Amino acid sequence: MLTHLDFYYLTKELKKIERSRIKRIYKSIGFVFEFKMKKDRFYLVVGKNFCYLDCEKPKETKTRGFVNFLLSKLKNKRLLKIEQNDFNKILILQFSDFDLVLEFIGRGNIILRDKENKIVSCLFQREFRDRKIIVGEKYNLPPKSDKLQLGEIYEIEKRNLGDLLNKEINPRVYFKNGDKFFVSPFEIETLKNLRFKRKESFSEAIKEFFCEEKKTKEEIIREKQKENLEKYKLEEEKFRRQADLILKNKTEIERVIEKFKKEKK
Repeated sequence: MLTHLDFYYLTKELKKIERSRIKRIYKSIGFVFEFKMKKDRFYLVVGKNFCYLDCEKPKETKTRGFVNFLLSKLKNKRLLKIEQNDFNKILILQFSDFDLVLEFIGRGNIILRDKENKIVSCLFQREFRDRKIIVGEKYNLPPKSDKLQLGEIYEIEKRNLGDLLNKEINPRVYFKNGDKFFVSPFEIETLKNLRFKRKESFSEAIKEFFCEEKKTKEEIIREKQKENLEKYKLEEEKFRRQADLILKNKTEIERVIEKFKKEKK
């Protein structure tokens, strides 16, 4: 599950689609929002607790009434701005007449509101203790939490390294016992002993972590064998260098040993 910090870095990455126009909306592994900017097309894939930007078109499945309604309101509209709301797990996409609110809390939700903050449509209508998501009602954001929720791994990293908001972007997917374990927009010092894959973008890392099919037992075994082979090659090279060093200093080593024997007598 992505954290507040993950959405902070992801929002920076999504800025590249600002000023593009929305062309299509359809269902795939999640909801797909197709944007066009000049000759380029980008696909914003939205799941219940994640989203990412893809340059490759996701496979399309049958659409629903909600999708068609969104498209009727947003087609060819220019995305003016995308922002994270108050460092939480909510992204707001601003268009000229409407805002598209993507909530990644609980079961997730997609909400279309007008500029008077009235809910025009939503994926799920819900009533909570402190707010309602009901068509025709005013849209209210969840109450702000007094505690910054980073998750256990980021909390440990924060205690060790301090500021996490200005890290160098270095997206990676971490693996533990052959399974996907954690995804991050930057290197995690506390996970440095785990195997990982570097990715070109945080979106690419999120896509692999949440969407790519789980490896078979045979694939995991082959990967482990490959890891062990690379490890043995490194150890072999290390021992070879040590042997070369011994041979290079053989005369001196023998002299020291001989001297030691004489002193011992």
